[in-house]
Amino acid sequence: SWKHVKDYGVWIQMFKLAQPTAVQMLESSRKLEEEKLSGDINKISHRLEQLQFMFTFLRDVAVPLRVGPSVAASTLKVIDQGRLRTSAALRSVIRMFNNLRFEIMERGDEFRCPLSLTEMKDPVILKGDGITYERKYIEEYLKDNDTSPKTLQKLTSKELIPNNKIAKSLKAINTETQIKNAALRFMEFYIFELCFGDSGERMTDK
Repeated sequence: SWKHVKDYGVWIQMFKLAQPTAVQMLESSRKLEEEKLSGDINKISHRLEQLQFMFTFLRDVAVPLRVGPSVAASTLKVIDQGRLRTSAALRSVIRMFNNLRFEIMERGDEFRCPLSLTEMKDPVILKGDGITYERKYIEEYLKDNDTSPKTLQKLTSKELIPNNKIAKSLKAINTETQIKNAALRFMEFYIFELCFGDSGERMTDK
């Protein structure tokens, strides 16, 4: 039920707390070596891998890149396509990052106009209150108002000053680099921990 990027935090923390206990219980069950339990143990192990995959993606990719919930949910469909230790899954992970480059990233509130509540394209600072707005919306507002739309205080100036800092940020010049770095971190987990880690399993095909 994620609605915003900030909602990932609760799930991430819950998984971090539950994971050690789950792993310990799984290892204890394996030591029983009861054949009738092997099927259930494998299912639980597979589900734990899926949750670890989801946890790492949210922590290392979705949160730092501010990937919106709808995009994250769509991206994570790879974990429902079968075993994660397969070449098909690896190819899906690679495609996942390639597709992510073309998705819309969820921006923070500082990029939204307080009047329209939409992402700004031409941000300007209203000198009278020091707050940034989308130019066309604040210009329309100021035609009939002498107070700040945020503070409701009378304005000492209606001058609009371009907010170059936010404008540059909105261009997301470094988005490509961010995605590459996030992809590198995630692939290190996927290859060295999941596929070739100490769990006793390896890639199941080539």
